[in-house]
Amino acid sequence: MLRSVKLVSTLALGSLAGCASLGGDKYAENLAAGMKTPETSSLFVKYVDPESKVVSYILKPGLVGENQQSLYFTAKSMTNDGRFLVFDISCNEYESFDVKKAPEKLAYRGKKKAVIDFMKDKVVVLEGIGGQIPYLDVDNDVIYYGRFSKNNPDVNGLYKRELLGDSEQEILVCKMPRELTEGASYVRYFTHLTLSGDRTLAYLDSRVDDNHIQGVLNIKTGEYTKWGESGLININHGQIHPVRNDIALNAWECVPWKDSKGQYHSIVRPTKENPDVIYPRLQLTEPGKRTMIPAKAHNAATHERWDEQGDGFYWCGRGVWYHDLKTGEQTQVSPIGTHAMMSIDKNYVIADNSLDGWWRGCAWQIYFHNRKTSKGCCPFTRRPAMCTKNAESNLHPDPHPQFVCGDRYVVCTINNADGHMDLAVTPVPQLIEMTSAAE
Repeated sequence: MLRSVKLVSTLALGSLAGCASLGGDKYAENLAAGMKTPETSSLFVKYVDPESKVVSYILKPGLVGENQQSLYFTAKSMTNDGRFLVFDISCNEYESFDVKKAPEKLAYRGKKKAVIDFMKDKVVVLEGIGGQIPYLDVDNDVIYYGRFSKNNPDVNGLYKRELLGDSEQEILVCKMPRELTEGASYVRYFTHLTLSGDRTLAYLDSRVDDNHIQGVLNIKTGEYTKWGESGLININHGQIHPVRNDIALNAWECVPWKDSKGQYHSIVRPTKENPDVIYPRLQLTEPGKRTMIPAKAHNAATHERWDEQGDGFYWCGRGVWYHDLKTGEQTQVSPIGTHAMMSIDKNYVIADNSLDGWWRGCAWQIYFHNRKTSKGCCPFTRRPAMCTKNAESNLHPDPHPQFVCGDRYVVCTINNADGHMDLAVTPVPQLIEMTSAAE
């Protein structure tokens, strides 16, 4: 068994040579110390896609939750040293509809976080974090998250769990800025938490009553700096730059939101009457400045993300597109993508693709694209819809595939027709090999 682990590790490092910040030394040290991997862990079962023959490893269904789901969108689920994998757990989707009629039967309906420690080959449920999108520091094995209480503002703060220590111990990092929310009736500090590359700043895309405010919180001192306000324009999905501390990538949210007077506000969209309207999803914020970046090719964009070096960012919109921050040039990096992530060296893209139309709980495909050869393969060729279009999921079951562990693996969520979600881990070297072979 040890020999096969070494082989997988060597393949991964060899195939991904040139990638920055693989965390290779610590990963190798952990393997030598007896760390399990998804391939060797007792917590996973092997799965082979019937069409593509890609091998993946699925967390045993029902191990700690009826739904076991990778972290969403901006977050990575696994640390670079290969030791920890953080994921969401919740109840079966069909039962989550029933809970509206009988809430006492499913008090655990809300999402919780859990973490796998591959050195111990065990799972721990992390109580108190809930369904928010936390920030997993993949280099230092720390998970950051917020706690909020309107009735008890003293608990409002940024907290962390040090996974290398006692992952169940909650540590206060700093208080949330009261000057941001003094006298407010409604407060949302952030939507998707991100920290700066030096781990000193947390970016806050806040909503305070009917005003949207962007700024940064110094987690060392607790000092808050407001960058700007967008009023009724719903700027969120904030992601601070991975290197610079003075710029962040945001979205003008496409989902309508309701203000305190009950009025709905929507993003400005192109219409038949106004076809020349530029779709304004992509937004860059800096201190005192907000800039909209047009998606030039198709005037459509969603699920944007910085590349690892911060040279630019990419988004999905009839494929996956990349915007060079310095030159402004935009290029297609994958022909497929509803949600996507690029590898550290930008040579590979992992994406999902909704099948038979999109709704919360639709059928999905997971697609890997090799930019060096323009070839692709599917770790999961087709996953069935987990609910019908007229009874959409309210647990956000989109796959959101992501490169993790220094690009050794892809982690994603896969749907099942019986209404539950599984967490899947796919080794990357086989995907590169499958898309590198000669015709």
